[in-house]
Amino acid sequence: MRGAHARGHNATSIGVCYVGGVDEKMNPEDNRTAEQLRSMQLLVSLLWAMFPDADVLGHRDLPEVTKACPSFDVKTWLEAIRSS
Repeated sequence: MRGAHARGHNATSIGVCYVGGVDEKMNPEDNRTAEQLRSMQLLVSLLWAMFPDADVLGHRDLPEVTKACPSFDVKTWLEAIRSS
């Protein structure tokens, strides 16, 4: 089944969604909980095992996307979890 997470990229990608990413005024904010961080790390690790050549990007990192989500720098996060 095709997702609906990133126009132009849905046929060739897997979307991972989490609740949060904004403050009480709906401004972007990295407010992931410890549980979300652990779950996201596990999920990304499992997906990488299945798709070892895949790029992991935030929605905002896709060409022609003008959104703030996921409200954190995915590249920096990936570097941190890879070195831990």
